[in-house]
Amino acid sequence: MKRFCFFIIFISFPLITSIVQAQGEKKFVKEAEAALAQKDKKKALELYLKALEINPNKADVNYKIGILYLESDFKFKALSYLEKASVLGLSSDFQITKYLGIANQFNHNFEKAIENYQNYKGSITDKEEIKKVDRRIYECRNGLEFIANPVPVKIDNLGPAINTSFPEYAPVISADDSILIFTSRRPGSTGGIKDQSGLYFEDLYISKKTEEGWGKPQNMGFPVNTTSHEASVGISPDGNQLFIYKDNGNGDIYVCSISEDYKWSKPVSVGSEVNSAKYFENGACLSFDGKKLFFASNREGGAGGNDIWVAEKQDNGSWGKPLNLGLPINTEADEESPFMDLDGKTLYFSSRTHKGMGGFDIFKSVYNEETKKWSVPENLGYPINSADNELYFILSGDGKYGYYASVKEGGYGDKDIYRISMPPRPDYQDLQTRLQSIREKKYLSNLSVDKAQSYILSGKVLDAVTAKPVSNALMQLKDTKGNVIDEMTSKSDGGYYFKITADTLSACLLAAYAKGYVPFLKDIDIPKDKKIVDSQVNDIKLKKLDLGERFVLRNIYFDFDKSELKPESKADLENLIMLLNDNPSIRIEIGGYTDSKGEKEYNRNLSQKRAEAVLNYLVSRGISKKRLVAKGYGEGSSVGNGQVNQEGINRRTEFVIIDK
Repeated sequence: MKRFCFFIIFISFPLITSIVQAQGEKKFVKEAEAALAQKDKKKALELYLKALEINPNKADVNYKIGILYLESDFKFKALSYLEKASVLGLSSDFQITKYLGIANQFNHNFEKAIENYQNYKGSITDKEEIKKVDRRIYECRNGLEFIANPVPVKIDNLGPAINTSFPEYAPVISADDSILIFTSRRPGSTGGIKDQSGLYFEDLYISKKTEEGWGKPQNMGFPVNTTSHEASVGISPDGNQLFIYKDNGNGDIYVCSISEDYKWSKPVSVGSEVNSAKYFENGACLSFDGKKLFFASNREGGAGGNDIWVAEKQDNGSWGKPLNLGLPINTEADEESPFMDLDGKTLYFSSRTHKGMGGFDIFKSVYNEETKKWSVPENLGYPINSADNELYFILSGDGKYGYYASVKEGGYGDKDIYRISMPPRPDYQDLQTRLQSIREKKYLSNLSVDKAQSYILSGKVLDAVTAKPVSNALMQLKDTKGNVIDEMTSKSDGGYYFKITADTLSACLLAAYAKGYVPFLKDIDIPKDKKIVDSQVNDIKLKKLDLGERFVLRNIYFDFDKSELKPESKADLENLIMLLNDNPSIRIEIGGYTDSKGEKEYNRNLSQKRAEAVLNYLVSRGISKKRLVAKGYGEGSSVGNGQVNQEGINRRTEFVIIDK
């Protein structure tokens, strides 16, 4: 009898493990579906991938991962998941045949993609859908042709000096190939604010070429960048005007000018004729003589979708009423990111139509002064173009190098900027003549991108009790307003390293976040004499998340006597959301505190509303309300970990762990 009982207990262990794994898988799937309901596809994908680690043979999870990759910038990753979903039992679903076609197309398996599309086409009757499939088959046949006849170019990633694991795109470059300005969503953005996908708002960065290559990019800062979105869209041939996109509703084009002392002016609108009240304008470039502005817009009067338009400069310096370039350039689909060559007659742009091989391809069209017509757009060919999106193509003034942004295997993690060594041009000497006329003017290459002095912060992240290293802790360096300057994850030995290059920074905040630990914050003073490269070693000891642990949220801002969260509060709240997601079993109380001004009962009510404002924000970002309690303490003075908000010791928000 005892032997039998032992056997039952013995065989139950695998069963228990299986049950626990199944529960974990269901939990991740449920959280992924909740993230999709919040339109957070990035988070949903991460959660589905976690579910797949537990059970790699779930057909529907493989299928959903494949679809999410197709909807991301990493479309080429979808194929293996969709193929597995098909093998595991979804092969009879005619929709998966279409998605397999798309995934094969993005991986340049054009013959297989054509087979998928034809099978899918045989199962549908909708005329519009058949039209779309026929277009994809056409693209695949173009792809076979282009790959069989590649253009003689070399494409190189600009490397870690420019590219990071965050998106870099929309490059603009001075005609002499000496100054690069681009858009990035990396840490250190002017506002330090992230969107719902977890990416920082767009900012412009500038780099100057040296003998060793591109120098470390500098955030262009105010007045070019603000706490909102700004993106680079074009630069004048003489380098004196920078065109940027500002997210102010529908999106408009602004221009910054270089002053006599080589500083950028505050961006101003290019005018109401170009920027419309109801429509979207992006992408802009000037002709060599500065008299024509080409831009993209989805305004009425075009061929359909986004079109390329041109406006002429008036005698008073304003831009006149734009004209649609019409056929053969514009189509019923989208045309984007125009760039006018220094020759003054060749227009480069991206389009979803014409003779493409999928997504946006880059084309060129030449204007004939005699006939006053544009030539039929010519695809730049493979490997410049692929089955995915190619946008923001530009050329150096001598035509030797092209630049664009793309997501490619072997990149640094997201969109990267690439340089294309272009084929020799017969008009090279003419371009050199035009370049020389530009160099004789005040020119952007005279702009000094100063090399900032360095200050180094380093050390190790350790468990406060065991002194063992904590790896993969999110390390952030913030300015005194909570804006993220830089971030990294701690190494396997717990090590971290920051190099501060902002000369104007006199103080900063060092933060560490790790799963299962209380967040760590420390104020860092930077010596005023930055002529000397200095350093500090700061070992960080993290405490485990235990009941009663209290933590002050440093940068949660409200206007005086108000309970509405200010936008700059959201960066720190995103870190709290990360902590709650990494530790799904904990419950917290959000405590609101006010200063001593006003009546006690009024202050208690105000602090309650502020705590509830934080709670509501967390719920809006997918945190279960069951895990949160909001309580206003008015003028209460309990402070966790001795950490104080800049608004004063009492006027603050903090959380305390009330359940694990």
